Amino acid sequence: MNPADTFEHAMMATPEADQDRSTWPDWLKKAKTKDAVVEIKNGKEVIWMSGTWIDGYWKNGTWESGTWLEGSWEDGIWLDGIWETGYWWSGTWKNGTWKNGKWYYGYWENGYWELGSWLDGTWKNGTWLDGNWYKGTWRKGVWKGGTWHGGWWHAGTWWGGRWGNGDWSSGLWKGGTWRKGIWRNGTWRNGTWEDGLWETGTWKDGDWQAGTWYGGTWQNGIHKGGPWWGGTWLNGTWLNGVWKHGTWLDGIWKRGKGKPSTAR
Repeated sequence: MNPADTFEHAMMATPEADQDRSTWPDWLKKAKTKDAVVEIKNGKEVIWMSGTWIDGYWKNGTWESGTWLEGSWEDGIWLDGIWETGYWWSGTWKNGTWKNGKWYYGYWENGYWELGSWLDGTWKNGTWLDGNWYKGTWRKGVWKGGTWHGGWWHAGTWWGGRWGNGDWSSGLWKGGTWRKGIWRNGTWRNGTWEDGLWETGTWKDGDWQAGTWYGGTWQNGIHKGGPWWGGTWLNGTWLNGVWKHGTWLDGIWKRGKGKPSTAR
C-alpha cells in the first residue's frame, strides 16, 4: 500500500474532536455537527464520511453516510444516509431515506421518500410513501400515497393517493383518485377518475365520474358521464355519457346519448 494512502485512511477515521478543522471551509466550520468524520480532498473538496449533521448550511461536496437532522443543502452528491428534515436546493441524491423537508430541485436516483414537499426536479427511481409533489419529471418507481399536483409521469406503479393534475405517459395505476390531467397510456386497475382526458390504455375496473375518453380498452367498471370517442367496451355499467364511436361487446346501458346498437 502506498504510504500516502495509509495516511489518508488514518485521517478518515479520526474522531471529530481530534481533526484539524483548519482545513475545513468556513461554511463547514460554522455548522453544528457531532462525531463527524470529514476528509478534505485536494485541499478543497469536502467528503463527509460519517457522523451527525445537527444544523447549518451545506455548500458543496460528497456525503457518503450519516444522519442529517436539519439545515440547508445547496449542492453536491448524497450517496447514502438518513435525512430528517431541511431544505434541499440542488444536487444529486443517490440513495438513502428522506424523512421530511422541502426539495426544490435536483436529481433523485433511488431511495425512500417518507414525507415532505417536492417542488421540482427529476425522480429516476425509488419509493415514495407520502407528501406533496408539485412539479418535475418522474421516470419510474413506486408511489404509495400523497398528492401529485402537477408534472410528468413516465413509468412506474401508483398504489394510492390523489392525482391533482399533470401528464401521465405510461405505467400501472392500482388505486387512488385522479382529479384531472392527461392520461396517454398505461393500465388502470382500480380507483376513482373525476375528470380529465384519456387517450389510450387499458381500464380494468373503477369509478369513472366525468372526462373525455378517446381510445383503448374498457374491461369493467362504472361510467357516469363524459364523451366516449372510440375504443372497445368489454363489460361494465354505463350510467350516463355520450357515445360517439367504438365497439360495445357486453355490459349494462342505463342512459345517455348515442347508445350503440349492440348495447342492451
